[in-house]
Amino acid sequence: MKRGRKAALQSLSDGDRDRFDVPGRVLPCGIETLVFLCQALGVGRPAKPKKSDSHANKTKSRVPALVDEIVSRMLTGAWQRGASVAPFAQECGLSESRVKDLSAEAWRRVCAQANDAEAARPTIAGYLLANIARADAEGNAVAVAKVADVYSKVIGARAPVQTQEVPLTEEQARARWKELTGKEWGT
Repeated sequence: MKRGRKAALQSLSDGDRDRFDVPGRVLPCGIETLVFLCQALGVGRPAKPKKSDSHANKTKSRVPALVDEIVSRMLTGAWQRGASVAPFAQECGLSESRVKDLSAEAWRRVCAQANDAEAARPTIAGYLLANIARADAEGNAVAVAKVADVYSKVIGARAPVQTQEVPLTEEQARARWKELTGKEWGT
């Protein structure tokens, strides 16, 4: 006990040490209490500032902007699930798990915006164009053809398809009914 008391008293300035260290008098407290009192009075070593609080506050104030950035990248097709996490984390100075959380929030916002088909059409078209360019750069002709087909459907650039209805005779209708249901017509 004296060893701890002595070490605590050595950390005090001369004037403060005189207030606490009275020869022949035993303080009615443990070393923990003495250290607490020294810190409460502002004597001795100063407490270390917490790093996490300032970092957390900086990140909280940036969250809406970071989520908006991820949303814009998702809408333009520049965000690739999984592959874009590490570069974005380095760019922003965040951990990958934090970026995954932010991208999940961004995806919820993108899904909430996608309820209107007409409003979503330009976004989908932009994403498809980015994929066509990527497939073309890789030399993947099959992917270019498939994505271009979907793109033409989205933007409405397809030629109208002519369909011709051929009326069925009663016999053909009964045969087709039996083929589809496995039952005779009218049973």
